[in-house]
Amino acid sequence: MGEIMTAPSSDSVWIDGRRYDLCGVQGEGLFNPAIFDIDVESPGTACWRGFTCAYEIRGHHLYLAELELWSDPTLWRRNRAKLADLFGDEAQIDGAHPLVDVTDMLFPIQFTGGLLVGDDFISELYDGLGFQPAYAYREVQELTFESGLLLAQSDCSMAMLEVRLRQGMRGNSEPQNLSAWIYDSFGMDF
Repeated sequence: MGEIMTAPSSDSVWIDGRRYDLCGVQGEGLFNPAIFDIDVESPGTACWRGFTCAYEIRGHHLYLAELELWSDPTLWRRNRAKLADLFGDEAQIDGAHPLVDVTDMLFPIQFTGGLLVGDDFISELYDGLGFQPAYAYREVQELTFESGLLLAQSDCSMAMLEVRLRQGMRGNSEPQNLSAWIYDSFGMDF
């Protein structure tokens, strides 16, 4: 029997002790292992990128707080060493196997652009493939950054409700344009 397809693991953003799913990105500067010559390997469809990030906003600054990264077993020691060099002694790195789990850190992220973050996911709008779109959350915040500094935070929940009402979304609908659906499902642009 073939592998069961599951929705990708979502990155998250912690704001004032509350976890939101990252559901839209427009800009540059989020953490990417390739920039630091760290090789990743997908453990399956739930994490096709090979890594997930948990960001945190603290004192109006964006930080990488946690990182799960899957490595090719032959490269995990090299990747673990690169992560230790990158994050220093502050990060707790569990790397006894190809899953490297980095926690308890505040690594500054120089992101410039906008993030959409959502909470209270509407299960009827679940799409088994790809990232879940912002309109599938009851609460949505737009965060605007310049070099990692939070400039603005605005509530977009009503706008997402209007999108759902305008589209008559009932969940699990058939895509009209397959190419556009694939791009929208596996990308996070907004």
